[in-house]
Amino acid sequence: MALSLAMTDLLISVGTELFSTLFLQGRPTSNPEINRLETQLKELNGIIEALPQRGQEEESVPAQAKLSSTIQAPTPTLILPSTAETLLELKRRLAKELYRIELDLQGGARIAGKPCDCLSRGKHLGGVEATAEELMSYEANPVYGRVVEWVSRHAAEFEPTEIARREPDYYRGLTPEVRAFRKEVMGTEKLVALLNKVDRAKMMAR
Repeated sequence: MALSLAMTDLLISVGTELFSTLFLQGRPTSNPEINRLETQLKELNGIIEALPQRGQEEESVPAQAKLSSTIQAPTPTLILPSTAETLLELKRRLAKELYRIELDLQGGARIAGKPCDCLSRGKHLGGVEATAEELMSYEANPVYGRVVEWVSRHAAEFEPTEIARREPDYYRGLTPEVRAFRKEVMGTEKLVALLNKVDRAKMMAR
């Protein structure tokens, strides 16, 4: 088994110290001692010569292994949605939230005859407002501003405490306004317009 470079340095240090002690500080007086020292130094020199030189460990690594460690995996191509694709998806999201508001208004803003918070800014109303505002940064369509204004005008009326003070028919009467917004956003009242290509294909396959 090959010795480490640190062991090589140690053997060289020991040999140098041994040689300095016996020859420089006072030569031995007997031939047997000289012979023993020469034998030890020869053995030490043989061990050192048999050890790999500095850097040879790296050379012993197969070239293929070195190559594989340096080659990086190719970075996948990043393809972002186009502006048109993003715009269409945001329109679908807005139309979906408007449709949810339609359903809540048709129910008189109530579930099981009790006022609900479905129309509050923390739920559907907030989603409509946020999506309409985001769409304003993509295109100058006045319908988005009208949607935001409508939300601000009716937000207080959609809190459960206010719903309890009003008749269900009041909220049902707001449904046509929301439906008109949805038609203007998507260009049609048909609910199939709310589906993307994948969902539409799944529906057609049924």
